[in-house]
Amino acid sequence: MTNNSKLRQHIDKTIKNTGFDLFNMEVEITEKTPILRLFISHKDRPISINDCALVSHTFDDDQILDSFFKNSYTLEVSSSGITNIKSQNINTN
Repeated sequence: MTNNSKLRQHIDKTIKNTGFDLFNMEVEITEKTPILRLFISHKDRPISINDCALVSHTFDDDQILDSFFKNSYTLEVSSSGITNIKSQNINTN
């Protein structure tokens, strides 16, 4: 298993423990600080800003992430997007 696979497996398990799912993950290597973007979803409802904050704080002082990135990194957590929400009945009246 590669380091990237281990990282994704760790992140997926950690997010599942909060009641959410990892929809996608991106790592962007920049000149300054790498960016880890996590896109989360929930099987029953849309994602709120509070959900993103909860998942983000779950990774505070995460030794596996710290060791993977060696130095500092930026963590961004957001929803999987409106186009990825499972079919829901929406009343606009």
